[in-house]
Amino acid sequence: MNSQHTDTFSETARQIGLKLMRDAIWDRQERCTWLGNWFDGPAGNFGPVYRSFGADLYAGSSGIVYFLCRLYQKFPDPALAHTISGGIQQVLSLAPQLPDHGFYSGKPGAACVVATAGHILQNHSWLQAASAMLQNLRTENLSIHETDVISGIAGSIPALRLLNNTQGSAVFTAQIRTLADALCYMAVKDHEGWSWPAAGSKKNLTGFSHGAAGMACALFDAYAVCGDTRFLDAGCEALRYEQAQYSVHRQNWPDFRENNTPDDKSTLSYGLSWCHGAPGIALSRSYIADIWQSSELQLQNQAALDTTYRHTLSMSRETASMPNFSLCHGMCGNADILLESSNDEHRALAYTIGTLGIQRYHNAQLPWPGGISGNRETPGMMMGLAGIGYYYLRLSDPGTFATVLLPGRLQICTPA
Repeated sequence: MNSQHTDTFSETARQIGLKLMRDAIWDRQERCTWLGNWFDGPAGNFGPVYRSFGADLYAGSSGIVYFLCRLYQKFPDPALAHTISGGIQQVLSLAPQLPDHGFYSGKPGAACVVATAGHILQNHSWLQAASAMLQNLRTENLSIHETDVISGIAGSIPALRLLNNTQGSAVFTAQIRTLADALCYMAVKDHEGWSWPAAGSKKNLTGFSHGAAGMACALFDAYAVCGDTRFLDAGCEALRYEQAQYSVHRQNWPDFRENNTPDDKSTLSYGLSWCHGAPGIALSRSYIADIWQSSELQLQNQAALDTTYRHTLSMSRETASMPNFSLCHGMCGNADILLESSNDEHRALAYTIGTLGIQRYHNAQLPWPGGISGNRETPGMMMGLAGIGYYYLRLSDPGTFATVLLPGRLQICTPA
């Protein structure tokens, strides 16, 4: 990739950042938030709505602020710093309303963003606030909480490890042990391995966001911090469950959510995005390999990356339309994962996706298609503009800007 492409990608990220800055809604307390398209899930019909957002990393202010923080590293600007500050004030004001657990929907992810902003803008009070948010997490009656990465205790463990790495605290280590013990206790243990129940699923899930891959990453995080081989063994059991479901023919792992019938393999569907399927599973194997080496992990990672590549290449060749560009289950998410690959062909496709997006949406001044119904544009990280903008920052300098699709690799301190 030449310097012209790098400049084009970073300028696209900057333009998306400027749009988010212009669209921020301010109050007299120097806080800001964002409005945008979403879906009305609680009403049961998942119809489109236009609304404000909370403090979470998935769709709310935390995710937008994280992108703006990293953009500030590339383009330091007082107006950008002011917007970051306003977003952090909003996050802190809404933090008590967030669930205690879950990296993308709860306090742990939001705390990591507050700490990131504290390091980048050198605000010590934000660093203290981030630490307090995690030290005060509830660790009693954990069986009433979800277990997954997005909204459960598997998403809290990597956040605690991140802050423990930067602010070293015996409290964080003790919390990690307690949460990992709870994950082990709540697992369904059978001849296939260890897995965890999920609402609306006929069989315990594979995959990163709500399935065994995400749980495995959290357990290996706990092993890395605590050195307790029980967590290593538990992580291996989660991987064993996931591999028991693997389809050699499809080179993919089935999606057991409510529209699937596990007893009839001919009707199974297979996810092809970060949240469900091969792309997210590729990331999990790559992450675990940094903690525990295994030749089997490498084979699983390669199969998952090859499947991700084939599907993403096929989608990129669609000329009539293009799928959404979200990180969660869109083109940017799959391309972001390919950017992590050591395969030159995989990485080349990641850059091609970036160029296609610029040609189809940025240059044409069209809305960027988000991950909600109708591919409507929305401001947040995992479904919309902040995530798309961050992906273009990644394309401009992947060595500096790490993926946000692996909680354990989120950068809190400014990279050297």
